[in-house]
Amino acid sequence: MRNESRIRKILPVNLMLEGRPCLVVGSGQIAARKVGHLLEAGACVTVVGPEASEGIQRWAAEGRLQHRARPFRSSDLKGQWVVLAATDSLKVNGAVIRLCRQKRVMCSAADAHWTEADFLIPATLRHPYITLTVSTGGESCRRARLIKDYLARHLEILSSADLLVVSIKRPRRTAPSLVGELGEVLQQIWGIHEFMILNRADRIEVLAVVSAQPAIAAMLLRDCVRARFQGKCCIHEGAAAVEYVADSLASMDPQRRPARPLALQKNCGSPDSSALGQELNEALRDSTQAGWAGVMMKEWVEAGGRLAEKNRGSCAQTVKSGLRKLGKEYQRQYESIIRSI
Repeated sequence: MRNESRIRKILPVNLMLEGRPCLVVGSGQIAARKVGHLLEAGACVTVVGPEASEGIQRWAAEGRLQHRARPFRSSDLKGQWVVLAATDSLKVNGAVIRLCRQKRVMCSAADAHWTEADFLIPATLRHPYITLTVSTGGESCRRARLIKDYLARHLEILSSADLLVVSIKRPRRTAPSLVGELGEVLQQIWGIHEFMILNRADRIEVLAVVSAQPAIAAMLLRDCVRARFQGKCCIHEGAAAVEYVADSLASMDPQRRPARPLALQKNCGSPDSSALGQELNEALRDSTQAGWAGVMMKEWVEAGGRLAEKNRGSCAQTVKSGLRKLGKEYQRQYESIIRSI
């Protein structure tokens, strides 16, 4: 049962401690974890404690921190930006918090005194260019760690991506309820980052951004679509998926196509929109509202619209160099979309 009185209202912030003096009172294993957070932030760390853990000894030997091998003194607070009370003594930690409050120094505690302190250190996940933190307001450190571990797995999947089109021909348009059911199922597959479902007159198409490694997400997506809809299945991956969307738009009746490249949202439903252009816009709009699609999918469809214009201009060409040039453009657009993750 939760103790609501102990849950604290917090303001999440990112302290920029690089080069700032910070003090850790305590030198055991718990203190070492706190020291690790400060070192990752680039702080100038001082540790006070009679007996240091192996980690703190190693960091001190490497010159990454200063260790004062003695009990805490009030004079240790002089010049410090933040203080972490992390001894195994409730009495000492409580005294550190009270002294910090008197001297107007921000302090955090690693024991039951945390409710009296000024800030909490959340569960932290660091990746290149990304720092994620999870806090439960002190209610459950275990829950914060579980969420952090879950996010860590998701970040690993996001580190790779590929584009995929699964198209299945059908004699008639699929019922909207079945499209919705398919979307709800695909949303639960781990490794499918974004997707949209295009319900055309003679086929159903799923355009998806999936994890490239491992390729389990792509396999599950294909199997899921095939299991629900009967018909001939075509699959396009990578640059070929970009090419497929561009070729679909370029193959429209020239008399009915928009005067300018497909402009999502702005062009939706306009009198000069082609049938396929409208379907793409509506599918993207509906998928975005459902939480299936986002920026990646929008970039993909917009890239297809731009390439469609080039494709129309070169469709009459039979020169191999012209086709090679267009193929390189598909590849460039594909790589640009993947880099945007």
